[in-house]
Amino acid sequence: MAGAEPTPWISVHTSQSCEIAASSVEQRVSQALIGERAAELEASVDIEENSSGYEVRLSVARGGAVIGSSVITAPTCDEALDASVLALAFALGGQSNRAETASEQRDTPPDPQTRFPLEWIPPPAEPFEDDRSRAVTRASARDVRLSLMTGLDAGTFPQATGYVAAGMAVLWDALELRGGLRYGVPYVEESEQSGRSASVRRDFGALDLGACYGFGDLWRLSSCAGAELGVLRETQRLRSAAGDELDTDVAAPRLSAVLRALIAHRGGLIHPELELSGLAAAIGRSNDSPWLAVRIAAGAAVQF
Repeated sequence: MAGAEPTPWISVHTSQSCEIAASSVEQRVSQALIGERAAELEASVDIEENSSGYEVRLSVARGGAVIGSSVITAPTCDEALDASVLALAFALGGQSNRAETASEQRDTPPDPQTRFPLEWIPPPAEPFEDDRSRAVTRASARDVRLSLMTGLDAGTFPQATGYVAAGMAVLWDALELRGGLRYGVPYVEESEQSGRSASVRRDFGALDLGACYGFGDLWRLSSCAGAELGVLRETQRLRSAAGDELDTDVAAPRLSAVLRALIAHRGGLIHPELELSGLAAAIGRSNDSPWLAVRIAAGAAVQF
């Protein structure tokens, strides 16, 4: 009949969360076709939402008999619609080039389980990385770390003393440049004889610079060499039996060569560190002071 609208050849059934008109699907499939669609072919699209996204059931029929079907899954509604359009365009397109094959197969009973040659493959997910791998901090072009440590010094003074340290490290791959400030916690020795008393208070401060070579990512082991410039301070107080006092304050500089081994765990925001150092006094060692000192310290660093 002149002026009659063409019979729709696509039927669409969708869930409420993924609604689209059959005319829109028909238009998109027609635009995507390669070749011509046989007039006797009809298609149906059924989209349902499930726990993993959307399930699309497609079928192509000729004269009411299903000649092909396919099931597609997609994570989103838009991807489900795009996949439906591509699958139908591939299945229905190029019919003019397959006319002889289609006519030869008209007398063959259709197989309802026939699948379209095109199947939807969801886009690959991002490679999975567990939290531990993500937490590993790899040395890039330049990493800067600030650290705080506390430890024990044996050899700087006649008695072992505690100390605290703050440092900064700059890393270029395996190479590491380190600098730090160290302060020896004061300790006091007291003695008394024949009514006279004496006390000695000792502490030290030091600045060290060095270079390290390390390897490892999650666990990093480094060997370092450098120098330390320190000031050793000693304050003496003498009190006579009559109550008179005499105070003397001596500060002696000392330059030492330093060898250090450092092990650190680079996982997480805070990086625990363990340090073992040996110092050999080169300049400023008095006759009654040791020339070799050993230090062990533990602390943590934060990367910036």
